[in-house]
Amino acid sequence: MRSKPIVLFVLFVFCMSFAGCFTSDNPADESGTVTTDTTDRVLGTDVTPTVISLSASQDSIPFNSTTQVMATLYDKTGTLIPGAKVTFSIDRPDLASITTSAVSGEAGVATVNFTSREISGEVQISATVGTLTSGTPKTIVIYDGVTPHSITVSSNPTAVVFGGTATVTATVLDTLGNSVTNGTQVVFEINNSNFGTITGIATTNAGIATATFEASNMPGVVSISASAGSINSSVDITILDAPASSIEFVSAEPSVISLAGSGGNETSMIQFKVKDSSGVPVEGEVVSIIMQGPNGGEYIDSSGDGTPKTIVISSNASGIAKVILNSGSVAGPVTVTASITVDEKTMSVNSSVVSIGGGVPSAKRFTAGIERLNVPGFEYVGALTKITTFMADRFGNYNILNGTTVSFATETGLSIDTADVTTNENGVASVIARTQNVPEDVAPLAWESILRAYILANFFPSGNAPTGNPRDGLSSILIYTKGEEHFDDNNANGMFDTGDSFIDSFDDPFCDYNDDRTYTAFTGVSPPADPAELYIDSEPTNGIWDGKNGVWDSNKNIFLNVPILVTGEPTFISADTGSFAVPDGGSATITFYVSDENMNPPVAGTRITVSLTEGDLDGEIEQTFKEINWVGPDWTDQLDQLTYTVVVRDAQPGDIAAPKLSKLTITVNWSWTDDGGANLSSTHKYNITGTVD
Repeated sequence: MRSKPIVLFVLFVFCMSFAGCFTSDNPADESGTVTTDTTDRVLGTDVTPTVISLSASQDSIPFNSTTQVMATLYDKTGTLIPGAKVTFSIDRPDLASITTSAVSGEAGVATVNFTSREISGEVQISATVGTLTSGTPKTIVIYDGVTPHSITVSSNPTAVVFGGTATVTATVLDTLGNSVTNGTQVVFEINNSNFGTITGIATTNAGIATATFEASNMPGVVSISASAGSINSSVDITILDAPASSIEFVSAEPSVISLAGSGGNETSMIQFKVKDSSGVPVEGEVVSIIMQGPNGGEYIDSSGDGTPKTIVISSNASGIAKVILNSGSVAGPVTVTASITVDEKTMSVNSSVVSIGGGVPSAKRFTAGIERLNVPGFEYVGALTKITTFMADRFGNYNILNGTTVSFATETGLSIDTADVTTNENGVASVIARTQNVPEDVAPLAWESILRAYILANFFPSGNAPTGNPRDGLSSILIYTKGEEHFDDNNANGMFDTGDSFIDSFDDPFCDYNDDRTYTAFTGVSPPADPAELYIDSEPTNGIWDGKNGVWDSNKNIFLNVPILVTGEPTFISADTGSFAVPDGGSATITFYVSDENMNPPVAGTRITVSLTEGDLDGEIEQTFKEINWVGPDWTDQLDQLTYTVVVRDAQPGDIAAPKLSKLTITVNWSWTDDGGANLSSTHKYNITGTVD
């Protein structure tokens, strides 16, 4: 009975010995590859790796050597992940081999062997878990020659300022104290990349390898290490704050601000930058600011200490020193000077000019321009012309409040594409006017009646004369906006004071149909009395037209009227004679007339040419009409726009031939083209016959 336990014990020992043939505490195949359990661990989303960090026991190894490579796994909370399968790969399998995979241990680290071959160079190692791959590959340098035994690292200089550089030198010796073989690779690394950067890998020459360190803008002490094979050493470099050495102007935004109390943007942010000798921003530098302006109450220091034009500030972490300019009541340029003092030396810089202006429009500086002064409205509906208003404040600054609304109204004959437009940053606003119907008929003035009588007597004695009057072709455009009445600032304080003279204006804008510069109300009288004129009921809104109130107004509707001449075809052509007879060696003077039905000249570009079949012709034989939008103001001025004179002469004085028949022809080529698609043209001729001896 005692023999049975002995048999069992022997069997147990035998089995354990047999098992030892198949397992080992440090399993390895013939190639040196570590064998691991390749069973994938099933990971939940809460333990999925988000970062794989790679490291190695040695950053450089000689030929036919082995070092360990470690992959540390972290989840999204920074917790180490055990039990995950990690796959390893290298970019240069001709230089080395690496264990294919390993499972991370309890410390979240998977370790494999990296073995070099007999070729020098650099090998980059990557690790993968599922679809996640390590970020920056791990580099291991393979070198040949004698194994390095000692390494000494030094820096020149040992202290640098922001942005400065230092040369780091590594001296590598073998076991005999001799320089290692030329080309031995040395790896340089920095302990904190926030302090700067350094050349990564260098090779020795006569046992020396060098790298360049470049400092960032963070002060402190940085450690630079150098390794060759399994040996390494380090050196410390101090990074120093550099003193301020310059100040520069950065910006002034905006460069144009409005007068105080005008309702626009009244402040500008002005910035300067303090830098050290390396161009790195300097924080905490004391900056003195001085302002120069038009002395209208503008200020940069609102502390109430009695120094509105000076202030002392400090630069921020970006080296920026900034100050707010506040406008006053006087327009003009402002400059700001910033200064720093370093080692008893003062350095200053000026800002760009900031313009204080942008007040409300002034009635005296409110005007308009018209692209086409004469439009063919009697012949065509839809002919276009552009009207542009120009505004400035009382100081003449055209950068009035951006977005100021300008309103328009028209007499019949024209219409506007919009009732209200806004000004741009240059105080300009434009609209398009088009022809539509004809202007209001107005009662003729005395000079118009005289003109009609003269034209009938001298050019159309038998009738068929123009039926209208010149001012019947004028169509007024009313333009108005909120602004102030002009005043003379006698004490130059930028404000209206008692005793300052001003130009009083009508309270209610009106469209001046009859061009007499005052409002015409409805009288109930039938034509030829003038029609009632459109007006805008402004302050006070009482349903009646209000004239001038006798006081200076800072906020009212200021306005103007601009006329456009609306004309027809120049079909009224005649001369002061129906024939001519030029004697031998003599001449005959002929005056001819051209107008539309209102005794107005045709549109610009219309051409008049005069030709003659026999004899010589002098005088106004070729004319092109210009842009005009005025009539009168007396009958002779208007007549000058409509009449032309030519002289017919005998071309062969002294000849004995009989007088020859001759024909003088007046040709009027009328035309109009605009961007709206209007394209009009016609030709009208008038003939006069006579003789030339």
